[in-house]
Order: sequence, then structure tokens, then C-alpha cells
Amino acid sequence: MNKKINTENLRKSRGRSRDDAMFPVPISKDELPADYFGVLAGIKERIQSERLRVTLSANAAMVLLGI
Repeated sequence: MNKKINTENLRKSRGRSRDDAMFPVPISKDELPADYFGVLAGIKERIQSERLRVTLSANAAMVLLGI
């Protein structure tokens, strides 16, 4: 079962290649913007601090309710 691969629109892919499905490979770290990791670290820090704030608020509410 030999299928011809369309070479006009080839993208990097792993595994099997089918006409009706495409499994693209993520871009490499070299191709990311220079400030990507700084922005990602900032987002992670905001998520962590927000999780802590919500946990402390929930704990305080449970103490007030006597749970």
C-alpha cells in the first residue's frame, strides 16, 4: 500500500502521515520569542499566588463556619 505524499505542503511531522490527518511537531526552543520564558515564568507565578490566595480564603471561610 504505497501512498504518494504531497510534497507541495509538507510540514514537519512524526509518526504516520495521512491525507486526512496531520500530526505537527511543536516548534523548537530556538524559534520561540526571546521573552517567552520570562512571560511564562510570570504567568506561572501569578497562577501560584492566586491558588494560594484562594486556598487561604477557603480555609478562612471554613474556620468561620466551624467546619
